[in-house]
Amino acid sequence: MRRALPHLAATVAALALAASPASAGEPRGPAGDAGGRAAVVFQDGLKLKAEGRLAESCDAVGRAAALTPDWGLARYEHARCLRLLGDLDGHASAAIEAAERVLQRAPIYVEKGRLAEDRGDAAAAAAAYEMALQVAPAEVRALFGLARVAREAAPKEALERAEQLVQRYPGLIAAWRELALAAEAKKKLPRAEEALRKVVELSPNKRAAWAALGTFAQRTRQKKLQDEVARALRR
Repeated sequence: MRRALPHLAATVAALALAASPASAGEPRGPAGDAGGRAAVVFQDGLKLKAEGRLAESCDAVGRAAALTPDWGLARYEHARCLRLLGDLDGHASAAIEAAERVLQRAPIYVEKGRLAEDRGDAAAAAAAYEMALQVAPAEVRALFGLARVAREAAPKEALERAEQLVQRYPGLIAAWRELALAAEAKKKLPRAEEALRKVVELSPNKRAAWAALGTFAQRTRQKKLQDEVARALRR
């Protein structure tokens, strides 16, 4: 099942791109002989990614993008895999800029934001995530991106955004984790503990969730909470 996850992620990204509002004059996909070859190579790239062969997958989707420069999805997928490989040559930003020229859709801006975060440009990352939310107000990855950027640059804003996340997605474990981090950064320890207890409640992996709460208790020197966690882990 795990081996299928990267292929699933790529499929979800493709569906997200397809479902987002189209920009004027945007090509629907690769066309012509070169487009047919590109589509085959692109699918080969997704299969390689599903097999965990990320470098080979990146080469394949890069060839697909070169065959059809106006195919935004191939450019997008190429940028993503370059980032996941560490973007050692610095080509991912150029790939996502090329994708953006064709597709003005939320996943493009989310990826643009991730790349900006990786190079330490918080302002550019925030701008990209804001653009993603303008296109798709429910884009949860953009909401999380803004929360991450704010947590590092503006703790008060990060806490407010994290509170908005849990209000909007009360069943999302990652949202409660983000709230715990933001609350602890602002020394709001009771709220951080409350958020981590919610993670324990929601998580299918209770031991890991309790352990995270225990680490928080140790970090904040809360002996009573440490004892509670120890009892829970012994059960």
